[in-house]
Amino acid sequence: MGVAVPKFRIYQIEEIDFGWLNECRNLVRGYLHSSSYFTKEQTFNFLLDNKDNYWIVSLNDNRIAYIRSVIDHKSNAIMIGLDIHPTYQGKGYSKQIYRKFMKMMYDKYNIKNYYLRVLKFNIKAINLYLSYGFTVTEQTDIDFLMRYTYKDECHEGLKVE
Repeated sequence: MGVAVPKFRIYQIEEIDFGWLNECRNLVRGYLHSSSYFTKEQTFNFLLDNKDNYWIVSLNDNRIAYIRSVIDHKSNAIMIGLDIHPTYQGKGYSKQIYRKFMKMMYDKYNIKNYYLRVLKFNIKAINLYLSYGFTVTEQTDIDFLMRYTYKDECHEGLKVE
């Protein structure tokens, strides 16, 4: 009998999620390009105008992470970022979440090209992205731009619910 695979749900952010995202973002801000602290009101106002770019990841009806995204439909590309609440970090969820999100974006928008920026000091995240198949396409003094090309056949048999 195998180990149960977590069943993640990924959905477009709703106003009810704004406070949770604010808390999560402020807890992980040391790993973001802007480590500024944001109030709930600042986050709420920002998300009202940008909620199409944010997704909530839940596991067993508990919010555990959020995904930032900016889609470029002309080039079938998307800039992404995943922030996992500290309570759920280190459990091996990142690859599974990325896999599910990429399949979802491919099925919904035919998105094949994924980009992300990662700070150079975040070695754990860099190693995760490299192990997933991302490659470094550009670097600055502080970060790497990484790219991944989604291939649907690589994820055959992946159960997306």
